[in-house]
Amino acid sequence: MPTMCGRKVFRGAGIVVASQDTGVMWDHAAIKQAYRGWDSTAMTVTHPFNWLDAWGRTAADAECP
Repeated sequence: MPTMCGRKVFRGAGIVVASQDTGVMWDHAAIKQAYRGWDSTAMTVTHPFNWLDAWGRTAADAECP
């Protein structure tokens, strides 16, 4: 792990960031390449398990009991 001034430097590699903002645009140029559901090789997107639209869901849709 890299260090700076004798301290470990954390870069956030491999983390998943979540947001509760209803205005997030997954295809915005600043985040599209890092979006977990984006396949830059095939130029396709897969939202299931990568993007959750919680609005409009019911208790029957819940993934956890």
